[in-house]
Amino acid sequence: MFKKIETINGFVVDLACLRVWPQDEIWERAKNHSRECSLQGHHIESGFALVQDNWDIALLDSSATPLVIDALQQSGNETGIRLRVEREMEYDEMKSILITESL
Repeated sequence: MFKKIETINGFVVDLACLRVWPQDEIWERAKNHSRECSLQGHHIESGFALVQDNWDIALLDSSATPLVIDALQQSGNETGIRLRVEREMEYDEMKSILITESL
């Protein structure tokens, strides 16, 4: 069994918002996305992604959700929260194993 660990960084956004943002506005909106918005019930249920510095979007697995919620609740920032996600890739599945705020 081969496991690969990767680390990604970016602004956290909920998928409910990300799905409705125009493509050319994603970066700017991610930089200003609020913690309050991400912590709304249906936004939590939608899941999360990171908008990376190169504008790539990294979707997070469902096991990341409670870790993202914890990181959001502990953040001293109201908007533009950057997270560092370590995730383990095993075959075709990924699982977030550690999420911390990234400055």
